[in-house]
Amino acid sequence: MIPPYVAERIEQRWANFARMHRVGVRLVCCSDAGVIQRKPHGVLPWGIIHLASIGLANVEALASATTVAAEACGVADRKGRIAAGYDADLVAVAGNPLHQLEALLDVRAVIRMGRLVGPEQLGI
Repeated sequence: MIPPYVAERIEQRWANFARMHRVGVRLVCCSDAGVIQRKPHGVLPWGIIHLASIGLANVEALASATTVAAEACGVADRKGRIAAGYDADLVAVAGNPLHQLEALLDVRAVIRMGRLVGPEQLGI
């Protein structure tokens, strides 16, 4: 169970993100790097879904974890979009996340550096 003061902080943070979005701030979605125990690998889809719940269109929420994130990290010349010459890291999901972001929770294939990989190669 989350202590009430923590729940208040989380709600305030999301309210701030919604307000920033309304005034035109470009939001970058969370990391999926598994950096600490309370932010394990695999949380990125939930961050994208939550951004949509505070007012971002599905396409904006997806961009927050792809093109916008690549721009913010200074790697937009090779990451963040599907295009010739860009790194070939892709996730195939069941369904169309532009219509329903929850499709991101049903990963069917991962392509890393242009090669199909399984969970054992990803360390998950």
